Amino acid sequence: MEAITHVVNVINGIVWGPLMLVLILGVGLFLMLGLR
Repeated sequence: MEAITHVVNVINGIVWGPLMLVLILGVGLFLMLGLR
């Protein structure tokens, strides 16, 4: 069980780190330019 928790925490650290930041900025730019 502890191993599963560790894996989930590592995945969360990756997903909610740079990846999510790039995704949010990308969507923001896309909407800003697309709806102009």
